[in-house]
Amino acid sequence: MNVSLRQVPRPSGPCLPRCWLLVAGLFLPVVLNAQVVPTDLTVAFGGGGSWVDGDVARFQKHTSQRADGYAGVFDFSRRRILTKGYLSVAGRFVAGNADALLNLRWETYGSHYFDVGYRQFRTWYDGSGAWFPGGDTWIQLYDESLAVDRSRLWFEFGVIPLNKPNLVFRYEHRTRSGKKDSLRLGDTRLTGGYGIRYVVPTFLDLDESRDILTVDLTRKATDYVWEAGLRYDRSELDNTRNANRNPDEEADRKVTTRDQTISDLFSAYAYTMRRLNEKLTFSTSGSYMTLNTSLGGYRVYGDDYDAVFDPEYGNLRFKDGGFLDLSSNTRSKQFAANLNLLYQPAAKWRIRVAFRGEDVRREGISFFDQWSVSGGLRTSVTEMAAESRRDLTNLNESVEVRYTGLKNWTFNLRGEWYQGRGDLFEHKNEVEADKVVLDRLTDDRRNHAKYTLTSNWYPVRGLTFSAGAAWWEKQNAYEHLRDSSPPNRIDRYPAYITDQDFGTVDLNVRMSWRVNPKLSLVTRVDYRTSDVTTKMEELSAVRSGEWRSRIFSQNITWNPLSRFYLAATVNLVRDEGEVPGTDVVLKSENDYVLGTLSAGWAVNDRNDLTLETFFYETDNFVDTSELGQPYGAGEKRHHLALSWGFRYTEDLLFTTRYTIASNRDSASGGNNDYDAQSIYLNVQYRF
Repeated sequence: MNVSLRQVPRPSGPCLPRCWLLVAGLFLPVVLNAQVVPTDLTVAFGGGGSWVDGDVARFQKHTSQRADGYAGVFDFSRRRILTKGYLSVAGRFVAGNADALLNLRWETYGSHYFDVGYRQFRTWYDGSGAWFPGGDTWIQLYDESLAVDRSRLWFEFGVIPLNKPNLVFRYEHRTRSGKKDSLRLGDTRLTGGYGIRYVVPTFLDLDESRDILTVDLTRKATDYVWEAGLRYDRSELDNTRNANRNPDEEADRKVTTRDQTISDLFSAYAYTMRRLNEKLTFSTSGSYMTLNTSLGGYRVYGDDYDAVFDPEYGNLRFKDGGFLDLSSNTRSKQFAANLNLLYQPAAKWRIRVAFRGEDVRREGISFFDQWSVSGGLRTSVTEMAAESRRDLTNLNESVEVRYTGLKNWTFNLRGEWYQGRGDLFEHKNEVEADKVVLDRLTDDRRNHAKYTLTSNWYPVRGLTFSAGAAWWEKQNAYEHLRDSSPPNRIDRYPAYITDQDFGTVDLNVRMSWRVNPKLSLVTRVDYRTSDVTTKMEELSAVRSGEWRSRIFSQNITWNPLSRFYLAATVNLVRDEGEVPGTDVVLKSENDYVLGTLSAGWAVNDRNDLTLETFFYETDNFVDTSELGQPYGAGEKRHHLALSWGFRYTEDLLFTTRYTIASNRDSASGGNNDYDAQSIYLNVQYRF
């Protein structure tokens, strides 16, 4: 089933700010008046395109390139040596992939430097939903070739005199805009009689900006180092989550959740390290951070995305709900201090001791109108207020001992401990009725411990064995000093949990063997097991989760001839999790095989050939249509690329690459399959 309801536009292409012309003009007089020695200028330009039979969106996500073509300048770099420094320029502009770079750096050795730049790139996403095999349900609502553009604009100035304090000032502006898929899918009844399943695609519409200002002062000497700095970070988000519930049904309606966030962060830090003598080094650091966050937004239903709230909207259904006019403010303060001591009593021993203390205070208050639809399809709006406070005190200690006294052996033993204590106050009430909906005060205690032992053995030249073992345990206890929610209410979660413990054992062995000057092998085996034990009020503790991971990795590098090389890797992973004692929650499996193979041959002084292959296979998809929505990945991806490099002259290089790729996705019912061929051409010239 394909329902064409709305086309989601792609993000706009790159646009370099005009301010760079002004920046270049500011630097130009300085550069023209400096004595220069010209050096190499490198320019590379080209383009490529693909022929895709199948899902274009999935192909673009896998390859990070536009399927219907891209072209431009892939590299422009120039470096000129000045009398006491250098000037460098780097550029890149690839239309189609929204890939752009402009960077200018001027440095005078031992004095100062300027660095300004702009960088933009695009990340592709596949906006597909999920496939329900029971009714062969696959819903497509819009163009699924989604993308998000990210950009960075920066200016940095540094005063870097030798043997004196260095000062660095940096300003950076970041943006993120576009559309990407969301893991929170919409619901449908078009499942062939299986009832409601959540398979409808949804998307996020992002509009984010961030401004970061930092000032750092450092001083490095032979026996001491100190640093201090300030940071101001302001971010503004105006994002929406967009879902289409029950498309092509009587209750077809669109849901928009808007998240408007403005945050201001200020932090200061100081660090010092001093070598007291040949055996003892001491360091300490401290930091202070404040974060103020304002939230706004709403969740509304309508015939279109981002509709105006209408309590009489005809397609609303029982238990539909949302919120309006959110106004929230949260404040956080954090203090942290670190102490580190490095002691070397002898040449073969090294002992490091570290302490960290942290104090966190958070408080927030919110006002909003909560609306919901009752059984009679009547919409009610209630003015709500909420308040919360969170206090945390954390302590960390660690001790690390390294011993190298045995010939061809090294040993490392590390212990880490963590103690945390905190409390959480939660309060929610109906404003007009002055009715308390939730009033809860929870005290929590956390104790964590981790022990790690690693060792290296060098039995003969070119052969190394490494082994590691780690064990850590996390114990979390909760005491609910006050709780207004009734014991039988489902919204009481997680207030009925009193203890939750996590335990993990991690073992690994690695062999690195240089068999001869032409052949090298690296083999690694990992095994990890984790479990979770949970205790509820008035119930005995139960094992609530178990995970097992086994990983085998093999790397081979072979150079049989001076003009030929071969490199191969393979990773075999067996990963599964389960909830013991019940069949309601099925096993979670994440097994896969990943391999690569590359070969290169320098045919002669002018011609080079390169072959690259990649494969990924996983078969964890299980059809559980009778019970619910099936999950798990089932995919086979293969990739083969052949490149030819032709050096026409010492300064002129041509590169051609031909690629074939395929994808078979059983978890999507074949809807995300594709077969593709790609061609890429590049010309590089050095002046």
